[in-house]
Amino acid sequence: MTKQGYSTGFGWIILIIFLFGFGLVYIVLNQAMVSYIQPMAGNLLNSSTLLNSSQIATSQANMDKYSDFWQFIPYILLITLLFVAVYGAIKNQGASGQ
Repeated sequence: MTKQGYSTGFGWIILIIFLFGFGLVYIVLNQAMVSYIQPMAGNLLNSSTLLNSSQIATSQANMDKYSDFWQFIPYILLITLLFVAVYGAIKNQGASGQ
């Protein structure tokens, strides 16, 4: 099934627009995460009188683990999107060549 008015170049333009929008959202959310959420959570953990030192250390380690994953998310999404775009271009070229 061929789509009228759809080409490989159009798919790449949609990918670039999506990456631009994703980048803007990530910049805003990353700024909020690094500047507000992580320091606030760290201060709450350190000033808590209900937790002992091992619980605080465990919670801070988990917070660091999630922070590292948060910093790695754009690379995962970028690689996935590029793979899908290349696959779509190859599939589209194969369909138009037949």
